[in-house]
Amino acid sequence: MRPLNDDLYFGDAGISVTFYNGTAAVPGYITRQHGTSTFMCSDGTVTKKVKLAPTTAIAGALTAGYCTIAITGTSGTEHVKRIWSEKLVTLEGGHYKWSLGTSVNGSVVIPAFTTVNPMHLAAAKDTKDAKDTKDTKAAEAEPEAVAPADVKTKSTKAAKPTA
Repeated sequence: MRPLNDDLYFGDAGISVTFYNGTAAVPGYITRQHGTSTFMCSDGTVTKKVKLAPTTAIAGALTAGYCTIAITGTSGTEHVKRIWSEKLVTLEGGHYKWSLGTSVNGSVVIPAFTTVNPMHLAAAKDTKDAKDTKDTKAAEAEPEAVAPADVKTKSTKAAKPTA
């Protein structure tokens, strides 16, 4: 099975999760995958390495080190146990093809994260602007490549004139 595509499914427009951020279970999103059930999750302020809840009891009352991805399966709300690029298995025993945001050919839907902390967006923009400014300053500071003026070439002796 293939890992998740980070360009498509991670970040504040990616897979929606609920994870324990150190003080409470909060909505968030995946920022990185470490295995089929281990992820880095963020709420825009706090980022934690968490595992998908191994039981429905833990999924219902998240504690430190755990997260859950809730889907609507054949038996109602189900919690993802393992996830791959095209398929997932739930704690409730379901095996499904899945898609993000909308159903494709009858697949179950994993909701996309939509509640974004405005401060996170501002911080991300400021960070990007700062990086762009730094890159611009670095480019301005770099000397331009100049061809050396006194490039030595193979010398050729001029022919002596004959008298």
